[in-house]
Amino acid sequence: MAGPQAGAEAGAASERPAPPAEGKLRLVLVIYEKKVLEVECDEVTLPGKLGYFGVLPGHVPLIAILEVGELMYRIGSASGISRCLGASARWPTTW
Repeated sequence: MAGPQAGAEAGAASERPAPPAEGKLRLVLVIYEKKVLEVECDEVTLPGKLGYFGVLPGHVPLIAILEVGELMYRIGSASGISRCLGASARWPTTW
């Protein structure tokens, strides 16, 4: 018999976004519980505690502390930059 928890889990599962396209990453930038950026991209570079590091499709799961710096992402030959004021990063975003 399913209790109230099962219903909550089913609701949470239905709110999860579809996985990114094959060979892509989903970058979601959230500030104060507000989503300010969500893109599928080919590469992300983040300002980590020990220096900048990149994430490509197929990267092993990770959690990292971020420092102040530039968060950069690439979609094909186009790139985007966002200011990072320190936070944490999690890959994959579906944990």
